[in-house]
Amino acid sequence: MKKVLAIILSMAVITALFAVMLASAVPAPINISSYSDLKNWLDDQKDNSVLVIKNDIAVIPNDTLAVSGQTGWFIPITANNVTIMGDSGLSVPPVIYGDKFVASGGWATQTLIAVFGNDCTIKDLTIMPKVEGNKTIEVLGRNFTLTNCTITPNNKTSDYGSMTSDDIAWDKTYGGAVYFNGESNPDLGQILIDGNDLVNTVVSFDGVESGTLIDIQNNTLNFDVEGMSMFSTVKWGAVDTSATIYIHDNNIESLGANSNFISQKTLGDIILSDNTFADGFSFDGKIIFNDSVNPMNTLGKIIIAHNGVVSKYDPSVSATTPAIVDKTALKDAIDFVFDDADFTEGSVSAYNTVLLSAIYVYHNIDASQTEVDAMLANLTDAQDALVGITELKEAIADANALDQDLYTSSSVLAYMNALSSAKDVFANPDATKDEIANAINALNTAKNNLEHVKIPVDKAKLKSTIDFTFNKDLYTAESLANYYNALANAERVYGDYDATAYDVQEALNRLNDAIYSLDPIKDKETSTNPPTGEF
Repeated sequence: MKKVLAIILSMAVITALFAVMLASAVPAPINISSYSDLKNWLDDQKDNSVLVIKNDIAVIPNDTLAVSGQTGWFIPITANNVTIMGDSGLSVPPVIYGDKFVASGGWATQTLIAVFGNDCTIKDLTIMPKVEGNKTIEVLGRNFTLTNCTITPNNKTSDYGSMTSDDIAWDKTYGGAVYFNGESNPDLGQILIDGNDLVNTVVSFDGVESGTLIDIQNNTLNFDVEGMSMFSTVKWGAVDTSATIYIHDNNIESLGANSNFISQKTLGDIILSDNTFADGFSFDGKIIFNDSVNPMNTLGKIIIAHNGVVSKYDPSVSATTPAIVDKTALKDAIDFVFDDADFTEGSVSAYNTVLLSAIYVYHNIDASQTEVDAMLANLTDAQDALVGITELKEAIADANALDQDLYTSSSVLAYMNALSSAKDVFANPDATKDEIANAINALNTAKNNLEHVKIPVDKAKLKSTIDFTFNKDLYTAESLANYYNALANAERVYGDYDATAYDVQEALNRLNDAIYSLDPIKDKETSTNPPTGEF
């Protein structure tokens, strides 16, 4: 027993130690309530730090911290796996902004937040550029995420130094750039820009090579900066941007009349899909290819898929007139909705095979109009080839509900034989339209040929009333005419093999009424009026 207790106690100690080790592996958040707090962390950065911004932070240059041989950085992040986030308990996200005029001269003075470390995240903040804004965020490390932030022009500072009134006016409208710099590390891993509100903010890529996965999604963008572009690729150094840039599911609310949508100077393609654009938005004149860096015919394509229409700007063919591929009809065909249970399994399976190919062609950004049209024809044929079974299903249900006691055995047998064959067809996943139609017709024919069982009807009272005799000379011709009509009807019903009990009773009632309605002739004596007897 003592040995067992010792083992249990040992396990408990090990479990407790493991829990302590896990707790120590997760760093405690560092609360940042002032620029002094932020500077203290910057001067002694640690990997795996989580900075929680508790208040608005006015940032000034750090003249003591040297990074890449320069001082004067505002917020240089050199540690890895760093998260800078706004306090989730605040009703309004805190603001980080530059609060001292510094001319954008050297590298350090150009950028508010410079991310050198890998695996860094900035989220849940409002960020405003430094005065004389250039780059609000510059990323040089791998695997960067920017999410749920607002980047907007600086409206909090009052220190504009020696700037002219025109420069100040422009500075107040510019949100700066989110700038990805691959000159020293061309493979930036995975870049995610997700769920942000970008106001007059350029998203730009410089020297980012093809190994980088760039995903810009679910953002709201408004851009009105004269002569500048919402998205751009540049080449300031020796490395070219060859990565493909994916821009999808964003809400592009506005683009200024004197602003550009995309400026392309480098080799990587830019692909946009499933974005929402403001009413009246046009790409005309808003797509710029600039051959000041590379020959025009080597620049990457810009491909925009919007509302089922793909506009492919290929500078090797034409930098101004895009090739248009209209996929709207294919999209409508793909969106065709039906209940699988209403069609045979085989035809549904064949349709789904073609549907998958159609979806691939629809999302293939390089699909030609010829390929799209051919796929539309194939999908339409597959829709037409669906074999419906609803009418057969209803006919089978109707046959199953038959009350067989009401019909002759021979007609019921014929109906059940047709039903058995129909069920075989219904169970066949590869039944053809003709087989379905033939089964329905056979069931309907057998149903129409059902014969009712003849139920014996008691006609004795009707017969005795027909046989009732009386002296017809004693009654008026008019009342006798009515009697003879009723008598003729009664005799017809009596002789009708298919007459029902209702028919017999109706004929008997009519004949009795005619007898009781006989009108005697006035000058002739009658023993009774109307005649009496067993009828």
